[in-house]
Amino acid sequence: MFRAGVPVERSLMLLAEQIEDPQMAQVCDYVASKVRAGHYLSNAMGQCEGAFTGLQLRLVHIAESSGTMDDTLLQLSLYEERHRAMVMKVKGAITYPAFTFAVAFLMLILIPPYLMDGIFQMVTGLGQELPLLTRCVMAVCSVLRSGWFYLFGVLALVGMSFGLPKLWQREGVRYQVHQLLLKVPLLGDTLRTVAVARFSRALAVQLGVGIAPLVALNLAAKASDNAVLEELIEIAVAALRDGCHLEESLSACGFFPPMVLHMVKAGEESGALADMLTRMADIYEFELENTLEVFTSLLEPMVMLFMGGVVGVLVISTMTPLMNVIRSL
Repeated sequence: MFRAGVPVERSLMLLAEQIEDPQMAQVCDYVASKVRAGHYLSNAMGQCEGAFTGLQLRLVHIAESSGTMDDTLLQLSLYEERHRAMVMKVKGAITYPAFTFAVAFLMLILIPPYLMDGIFQMVTGLGQELPLLTRCVMAVCSVLRSGWFYLFGVLALVGMSFGLPKLWQREGVRYQVHQLLLKVPLLGDTLRTVAVARFSRALAVQLGVGIAPLVALNLAAKASDNAVLEELIEIAVAALRDGCHLEESLSACGFFPPMVLHMVKAGEESGALADMLTRMADIYEFELENTLEVFTSLLEPMVMLFMGGVVGVLVISTMTPLMNVIRSL
């Protein structure tokens, strides 16, 4: 709309009418009222706490100063589309396996305690000493039949739903969790791929509109949504401030793979750093998509294998006492 010559205020009002999200519609109305009152767009957006990211505010502010609002908003919209597409791919890859695992877990805690109760009573009435496995399974089923188990489960879920978000906001907790997850085999590599892809695309957008690397690094790290990278990027900022090249500065972090550093160096030497970063983000997003496909193809058989193991334990725990009785006849 802005490129077509529609004023900012009118564009925001049209967006407010078209957006289905009520909260975002209110944000558009508020920003439009501030622009109508004479505020800059970036200033009006900045007054909506939590509605816009630091990257979005910085890009709009630079666009206002340089007079390139239409090109900047176009680049920002493309960035947001790619970012949302990557988030949707991750959610889509996790949804079906998570649903399968949830159903399997519910079957595990609901079916054996009640379906196997009659069989366990019959096994107990045989008058034989029960094997250890049978006694353990009966004890677990007894706990699962108890009302206290479900009471504590509900209380735990309620406590986590309220407590975990507050705990996540505490200083250092998010960093420690991300640091731990990055050390987990396979999962750590995937999280690093996500962070590098987001960082590269955010940095490319900023460099493309003329933001200096010294300013752009921190915003790109925040866009990665990885607390470890946000912490380590300060090393790169310090090195860049001391006169090092961007490739040398990122290398000092110890977070980025060698391919990233080589491509950044090539981009610096060729004068096409923003294009090289965009290409690198495309590569890592493609790699992430392949990883998610492999993950989803492996997770479902693993869930089925786990359920098969549970069924096997139940069968063995009930058949072993019966076989002992038959042998004693």
